[in-house]
Amino acid sequence: EALMNTLETIEKAFAPYPVEIYPRIPSPKLEHLIETGNIDVFIASSGFSMRMSPHGVLPVATLITDLQPNPNTGVATTFLVRADEENIKTIADLKDKRLSASYASAFMSYRTGLGEIAVRGYDPEHFFSDIHFTGDSENAAIASRLDTHEADVAMVRACWLEHQPPEVRSRYRVLEPREDPTLHCIHTSRTYPNIMVSVLEGSAPGAAHVIARTLLSIKEIAPGHHWGVATDLRPVNRLYRELKRLSARHFLQRLADEKPRLVRIGCSDDSWACFSQLACRLPCAGAHG
Repeated sequence: EALMNTLETIEKAFAPYPVEIYPRIPSPKLEHLIETGNIDVFIASSGFSMRMSPHGVLPVATLITDLQPNPNTGVATTFLVRADEENIKTIADLKDKRLSASYASAFMSYRTGLGEIAVRGYDPEHFFSDIHFTGDSENAAIASRLDTHEADVAMVRACWLEHQPPEVRSRYRVLEPREDPTLHCIHTSRTYPNIMVSVLEGSAPGAAHVIARTLLSIKEIAPGHHWGVATDLRPVNRLYRELKRLSARHFLQRLADEKPRLVRIGCSDDSWACFSQLACRLPCAGAHG
């Protein structure tokens, strides 16, 4: 509700000029729109926004909620296991277990979870015996594989469990729970900046000013939700460095363990894709600037 209300608010701010809204764009498609300059503003995870910064992406607002009052620490991953599971007490106990997660490019409920495995010295890409991606960010579907014993652990977004009825919460246990005064939900991973509204440098003149002024002046975009400004994006950069560094180290180790052979390596400027949700195309006119 908060995200759709945000886009509708942006649309009204630019009236009478038309604004095209594209809800729930898959990450690869949104990446293409950004790279080709065919989008002006989007709402996505801080990880996705930071990764797109070489293309002139500028965050202008960060989501704040009653449970996530600090925009710098509003996102984390929660590792769930079945409440009656007695053999899994730590992240280390998850080695060679079956994971249920959203999708491989998800920042807020997958990559941030892998970071906890990487920081403990494990290779996150070869840690689980099986990973099942539901292909969607719906946390209930991710957790349901625990109920059917198709998975041993599920990675969901922090605060999802707190919004469930008691009969659902009682089915699960949070692994290595953390409590943080700036994130009022039990979680497993470290915290990261919350969802962001970002604009592109090629958008209509004054667009960033109009959007920031509009969103930051609204007391409540939805019940318990409003927009603020994140000031510390270092955790996102740290996570990417940890994952890339560890992946490279384990790759070299595997090469050392194998027989000599020809290796052809192709390098990409970016190997990470992150969660994205909503985007819109602003009018070309430079009014309201």
